[in-house]
Amino acid sequence: MGFPLNFKETDIFREMTMRLFLASIYSWAASDSAQHNTADYGFWSGILGMKEFEKAFGVFDSETNSWAMPSTWQSIGSAPPTAGLAIGALISGFVGSKFGRLNTFRGSSIVSIVGILIQSATIDSYWQIVAGQIINSMALGVLANPIPAYLAEVAPLSIRGTLVNCYHFIIGVGAVLINTCKWSMHERGHTAPPFFSSSWCL
Repeated sequence: MGFPLNFKETDIFREMTMRLFLASIYSWAASDSAQHNTADYGFWSGILGMKEFEKAFGVFDSETNSWAMPSTWQSIGSAPPTAGLAIGALISGFVGSKFGRLNTFRGSSIVSIVGILIQSATIDSYWQIVAGQIINSMALGVLANPIPAYLAEVAPLSIRGTLVNCYHFIIGVGAVLINTCKWSMHERGHTAPPFFSSSWCL
């Protein structure tokens, strides 16, 4: 099958309606609301190496006369969010069946906002950031199941694969936006991404 030269000849143009388009946008926004895998992990791995972050939340090393983040703290901050993601994924089927897909989107966004606010409100507590990240990751785990299922349910057969794959594309877009925000602020980059990601929830 050759590539269609005219966009109007494509299945996506023929099958896409305004209602389907809005439903897809809603689902893609929900997929970003929990700051997905790539965005969340990219943000976390980046801030661990920031001197300003180490000074604000790390411990002072008298031998090197500098602030540092202990390796055990880094491990504790990196592993539990993955567990939160797994827990969210395990309960997502039950939550989706009981409350429906749209209510699952809304509820997960609220949980995500709570996690983001906990992270953003911290002043000098590293463990508060970790707690907020775990809550945020659980919301992400819950969303990992119903979003592709919802898109597959509402999409016509001919464009079902396109819409479901756009879910993964939006994940990549979220990662780029979060990391761009982080890098542009340099040493204060750990403060903005949580606020930025909360806009998707709203």
